This record gives sequence, structure tokens and C-alpha cells, in this order.
Amino acid sequence: MFRLYNLITDPFFFKNEFDMIFCRNVMIYFDEATRRDVVGKFAKLLPKDSPLFLGSSESLMANKETLKLLGSSIYKKI
Repeated sequence: MFRLYNLITDPFFFKNEFDMIFCRNVMIYFDEATRRDVVGKFAKLLPKDSPLFLGSSESLMANKETLKLLGSSIYKKI
């Protein structure tokens, strides 16, 4: 499914988990607190061991208790 969605203001109402999430080169415009909040919401939508793909300039300084870095911009929910 594709549609417009605001990661900051729209509610995360998804009923099912996602197999993976791609969010590349979007959060470079967010401050660190907003980035942490959005990634926390993403982590809740992923089952264990599922990947989260971010842009190469979107490193995560927080969320290390829920996400493990696998590659330069690939994280796995732990």
C-alpha cells in the first residue's frame, strides 16, 4: 500500500507488524528527539529479527536497546 503519511503528526494506527521497513533519506530533516521518537514507533511495528533500512546519513545514536546495527544503514530489531 502506498499513500501520503506524516511520520511526525499522523498516528501509528497499523494493526499488523511489518516484515521490514524502508525509510531512506527522510529523517535527515528531523532533530535527534524526533528521529528517536519515529524510530521507536518503527521498532514497535517490527517483529524480532526484522530489518529497518535507513539512509546512509541517518545513523541512530539511541534505540540501541531495541535495534542492532547490521550494516552501514541496516538495523535489526532485537
